[in-house]
Amino acid sequence: MPKVNEVHIDVALSNVSLGYHPKGMIAEEIFPIVSVKKESDKYYIWNKGEAFRVPDTTQRADGTRSKTIGFSLSTSTYSAEEYALNIEVTDRQVVNADSVINLRSAKTRRVKDILMLDQEIRVSSLLTTQANWASTNRVQLSGTDQWNNASYDSDAPDGSIEYRIDTGKEAIRTQTGGHEPNKIIIPSAVAKVMKRDATVRELIKYTHANLLVDGDLPPVLWNMKVIIPKVSKNTNVEGNATQTLSDVWGKHVLLIYAPETPQIDELSCGYIFRCVNSAHTAWGVRTWREDPEKKEVIENEVCQDEKLVSNVAGYFIEDVIA
Repeated sequence: MPKVNEVHIDVALSNVSLGYHPKGMIAEEIFPIVSVKKESDKYYIWNKGEAFRVPDTTQRADGTRSKTIGFSLSTSTYSAEEYALNIEVTDRQVVNADSVINLRSAKTRRVKDILMLDQEIRVSSLLTTQANWASTNRVQLSGTDQWNNASYDSDAPDGSIEYRIDTGKEAIRTQTGGHEPNKIIIPSAVAKVMKRDATVRELIKYTHANLLVDGDLPPVLWNMKVIIPKVSKNTNVEGNATQTLSDVWGKHVLLIYAPETPQIDELSCGYIFRCVNSAHTAWGVRTWREDPEKKEVIENEVCQDEKLVSNVAGYFIEDVIA
């Protein structure tokens, strides 16, 4: 009797293929996107000190004019850069590809994946660079203060997770004149430590039933939207066949204030200034033929600048776990 593998010739399945794609990216969830026409320009910043200074008197004597006050403006700039990658699809590849592999769409998707991962890395680097924050709006943990240290005391009044969060919230509130952070960025590795912390679990187990259902942190903590980035990056240089994957957002926690959409005369921790005009479209795709080589070239591009526009509208808790 013939063996099974002798009566069947292996061919590729027509209903499945395996692909890897970056998941859990948050850059466009935390920074509002501002559509701009020019690749570089200025934006206005109202003076912070004047917004919270009351003059010597606001009283007005009968028959007199009220006191005149003024508010000064300064400007800052953005400078958008083009980010683009292309990939080739040869005529021979198209003719010989199995039906399950739609080369054009699959390759286009992968090019955009890489550009979006690059965007994520830039925004993460911006927010997790200590020097980008005011000294009042950052702290670095080490040793027994780190939340996964064997000797960490989660009940310590000046070292608990909630204490660190409250300290950050107060720093943002006092430095911005009353704004409370509305988003908290907790990378996946940190979230898994936080959810096991006895004090945090006790705090939310009765108010957030979904913690016990899916074993993850709830969507809102301490009145802030919980955002859990999960994407990783290959840290090996191009051309190195080995893979070393690490979290893009590291082992930190960030509290930020940012509106869901850009607002005139409103505070935000950061913005993505994205150029959209006759030369650029948001996440544009263009193709062209190169007939001598019998191939099609597919290019994805975006033109933008990511900026931390307020170094006090957020709080950086660095190295919360080892």
